[in-house]
Amino acid sequence: MNLYSDLNNYLLKFCSDEALKWLVLANKEFSDLSLLEFKERASRKLDISEKRLKELPKYYPKGHLCEGEEIDYSKIEDLDCSFNQLTSLPDCLEKCEVLNCFHNHLTSLPDCLGNCEKLLCCRNQLTSLPDCLVNCEKLLCYDNELTSLPDCLVNCEVLKCYDNQLTSLPDCLGNCKKLLCFGNQLTSLPECLVNCKKLLCSDNQLTSLPDCLGNCEELDCSFNQLTSLPDCLGKCEELLCSDNQLTSLPDCLGKCERFDCSFNKLTSLPDCLGKCKILYCFNNQLTSLPDCLVNCKKILCSGNQLTSLPDCLGNCKVLNCYGNQITSLPD
Repeated sequence: MNLYSDLNNYLLKFCSDEALKWLVLANKEFSDLSLLEFKERASRKLDISEKRLKELPKYYPKGHLCEGEEIDYSKIEDLDCSFNQLTSLPDCLEKCEVLNCFHNHLTSLPDCLGNCEKLLCCRNQLTSLPDCLVNCEKLLCYDNELTSLPDCLVNCEVLKCYDNQLTSLPDCLGNCKKLLCFGNQLTSLPECLVNCKKLLCSDNQLTSLPDCLGNCEELDCSFNQLTSLPDCLGKCEELLCSDNQLTSLPDCLGKCERFDCSFNKLTSLPDCLGKCKILYCFNNQLTSLPDCLVNCKKILCSGNQLTSLPDCLGNCKVLNCYGNQITSLPD
């Protein structure tokens, strides 16, 4: 294989379309075949974002390597049509692997997206998603009017579906590692979230959490109706559970470094918070704090029934304990 053939292969694999066009025009040594290869590659990717379009264009826009040529949307693999005024997409996007239709006026998506691996359809007017998204690994569908999600999301690893009207989530999210579902009307979460490391489910109507969150490292379940937390949160490093109806906490929070349990009905905190650096526990019914808070640098414990503070707060730099019954502070 000669030098130019090697270079062609490298460019086809790694260079952006703009770089390809510049190199094709600048290097007279490239063959016509190279140019055809570059154009064929470039024809599969189309960026028409922020054009105020009401419908998709028929020809490749100015600046594209295939400028002026007719677009065959059935061959498009990467389509960015975000920040326009589109009301529909064509039914021929079978080969599309990456689709960004963020911030349009879409009320539905075509049923031909079976090969789509990354779908960004946020901030539209969608009430449902197609049942063909079996290969989708990253789905961003927040800020729509969705009432449900399809049962085909078996390969989805990142799901951001917040600020919709969801009342439930499908039972197929076993591969999901990052789930952002806050700001919905969820009353429960599926029992399949065994691989979830980041779960943001605040501002829903949850009364309990599933027992499958053993791998969760970041959990925000604030502003719900929870009365207890599961005993499986041993890996959780950041736990936000404020504004619930909690009366007790599990003894498995040994790795938690940031903990907010304010605005609940707690009378005590567990003795396992030795790694906690930031603790918000204000507006509860606490009568004491645990003796394990040796690494805590910031404590907000106002609005409780504390009469004293533990002697282990030597590393604490910020302490807010007003609205209690404390008569003296530790040395």
